[in-house]
Amino acid sequence: MWGGITWNGKVSLKLFRENLDSKLYVDILTEKLSEIRSLYKYVSGWSFQQDNDPKHTANKTGEWFEKNKVKKLDWPAASPDLNPIENCWGIMKKEIGKLRPKNRDELEECLIELWESISLETIRNLILSMPKRCDKVIEKGK
Repeated sequence: MWGGITWNGKVSLKLFRENLDSKLYVDILTEKLSEIRSLYKYVSGWSFQQDNDPKHTANKTGEWFEKNKVKKLDWPAASPDLNPIENCWGIMKKEIGKLRPKNRDELEECLIELWESISLETIRNLILSMPKRCDKVIEKGK
């Protein structure tokens, strides 16, 4: 699955059954770009955050970002995964464990419902926690 979060809301969840490679990643970004931009309609200077997974750093992906004029946030190699969306995935994983879907169709249905249930308040709190989490990582590195 792929999803996105912003201060202004969520990008709808994209479920897929094949392995996520740079081609599929670019296809998803292309599909979701207008939705992402609509969340930033009154904001200038936003940046896209992703980790350094090979599909994110592939030439094909980089070309997509350049072509679509989407600025990426620089992310250090081998850094802790501090992206707030990881916390959203954690929330969903915990809840899926409680729901125990019986098959793939039920799992997909549950994932969509759980994604939609994550509140804007939760997302904003996760985003606001970034400076504190970064400070903790820096402290531990000293």
